[in-house]
Amino acid sequence: SAAASATTQAPAPEGHGDHTSTPSEAPETSATAPEQPQAAPETTPQSAPASDKDKAFLAELKKQGVTPSRDDTALQIANYVCVAVKSKYPDDQLVSMVNAMAGSDAQATGKNLSEAELATAGRAYISAAKSTYCR
Repeated sequence: SAAASATTQAPAPEGHGDHTSTPSEAPETSATAPEQPQAAPETTPQSAPASDKDKAFLAELKKQGVTPSRDDTALQIANYVCVAVKSKYPDDQLVSMVNAMAGSDAQATGKNLSEAELATAGRAYISAAKSTYCR
């Protein structure tokens, strides 16, 4: 093949070891430069709830003992619940997904929830969304 013949026809080295001046390797400092840290997205202030529906959902969550890391995260979970309910998503799958989202949100605040706490938080999100948000 043309590629194989091109790689086998390397030019003969000039000087045959007579020149010792320039190393062919790049200096190591360019390859090991430290990566720049990314700015944390949490530095932006929370936006206030946009509607009465948002406020009602967040109030219901708090009433049920759930304090989300951010209001917009909780509202995304509520929106997911409403879309899933309208789409007739199977309840067991809805519960699993909401529990996972609630667990991720809790981890954002430094909490690791037990299975029972996850189930409680998931039920709170689903019932609060159904009663206040999915209208």
